[in-house]
Amino acid sequence: MGTVDAYGGLELYKTYPMNIEGYGETSIKAGKSFNNYIIDGVMVHGITTHTESCRHVVNDGPYIHNIKMPFLMNSLLTTVKNTKISSNIDGEIDSVITLENLLDVVNEEQLKDVDCLVVRALNKKIDSFSNTNPIYFSNEAMKWIGNKVNHFVTDLPSVERENSAGLMMAHKAFFYNNHWRYENTITELVYIPMKIQDGSYKINITPSAYPKMDAVPSTIKLIKNFKL
Repeated sequence: MGTVDAYGGLELYKTYPMNIEGYGETSIKAGKSFNNYIIDGVMVHGITTHTESCRHVVNDGPYIHNIKMPFLMNSLLTTVKNTKISSNIDGEIDSVITLENLLDVVNEEQLKDVDCLVVRALNKKIDSFSNTNPIYFSNEAMKWIGNKVNHFVTDLPSVERENSAGLMMAHKAFFYNNHWRYENTITELVYIPMKIQDGSYKINITPSAYPKMDAVPSTIKLIKNFKL
């Protein structure tokens, strides 16, 4: 059996035929540090554009279908550079979007009345993400974002390091600050052409209607800004 190219047909992550014996779900209940549920034999994370709730990292968090998002929300699209940093996991030199990188291009005033921050990463390799240790976000950057907006969207495959030792610290930094942010979402692996300019947009995030999931495939639409 063959594979199916994901992410608009580019040679990135692939979905493989269902193999129940060799491909099990991951869950906090089973002693892991995060939930990964399977939809029709496919692991949503890292495969396609998907939106996730804090249930990805905490077992009593809401399922995606329980989160009520407005049809249109105020969003800010910004393109961000990264910094080379030595990983404290294995000593490799990583490309990381730090808080300093974010603050170079966005400030608190710009995020006033903004519901969703959309980050497009510069210098990413869009021909292949698997086994390349793609760009990811620092914990400090994700904590800052979580303190400013309820919803976060990025064109990277994950806010985490590809090999994060299962710690999921960037997700936890976004979803937790003295309490779990049950209404927040993260959307990963979107495609944002460079011809779309940075600035203010209305955004529509439409998760697939799968019940009882920590993350589901989703569609994202940026709409030229107008007053509601």
